[in-house]
Amino acid sequence: MCTKRSWKSIPALAMVLALLVTVAMGAAGCSLSEAKDKAALLAALTEFKTKSGPLGLMVVSTDKDATVTAEGKEVSVAIEEGFDALADEWESVVEKARKVKGADADRAERVWSDLQTAVGEVPVGATAGEAGAIVGGALQKLMAMSTELTDIATSLD
Repeated sequence: MCTKRSWKSIPALAMVLALLVTVAMGAAGCSLSEAKDKAALLAALTEFKTKSGPLGLMVVSTDKDATVTAEGKEVSVAIEEGFDALADEWESVVEKARKVKGADADRAERVWSDLQTAVGEVPVGATAGEAGAIVGGALQKLMAMSTELTDIATSLD
């Protein structure tokens, strides 16, 4: 179980991991610039994943038949606010991906746009289950994109 203290250490852990990846890529023959760009992408992805954790927990902990979260917000509003709060982090991921060979930043941007569209389609009064059905496919594509970019950022070629 993670405590508040351990959650705060995740960005520091991401930076250490990014540094280790940079060193490993340098040893494997990547240029320092390429290694730095990959490390920056990995750090941005880690920050995005860290900040998206509370939203994921809120969604998972909300009863599928509930129209409000445990905090008393309508599900549709909570989801929209949660994804809006992550927009800057994903934009940072896209920006960093533009500098990394093999990373499809344009597709990463489209995947986010598709998710934002799906989030906007969740009607007021929707249950958590209904909202999940509406955003689920787009969210899976975002997670797959995140995994793909992580794989590229940690590759040694």
